[in-house]
Amino acid sequence: MTLTSPSLAVLGLAVRAGLGVTVRTPLWLRRGVRLLSGRRLPALPWTNLWLMTQTAPRPAPAEWMAALLHEALAGNRARPAAT
Repeated sequence: MTLTSPSLAVLGLAVRAGLGVTVRTPLWLRRGVRLLSGRRLPALPWTNLWLMTQTAPRPAPAEWMAALLHEALAGNRARPAAT
């Protein structure tokens, strides 16, 4: 059984109700949710992350988000997309 939703709130409610697990960054951890580190879970596939904004001038929130993502992902080397 799977649950898909565009709403992080819905996914969070399902996880907190004990109905399953989800893959999120540590920034998403909330009360009532625990990290399953060290468990024998399947490896996650690599994925590309794209942040798309208007060309110029970019709004301050877009600049802040780009800086936040860059900092959070620093040190993680992206694999090239499969062709």
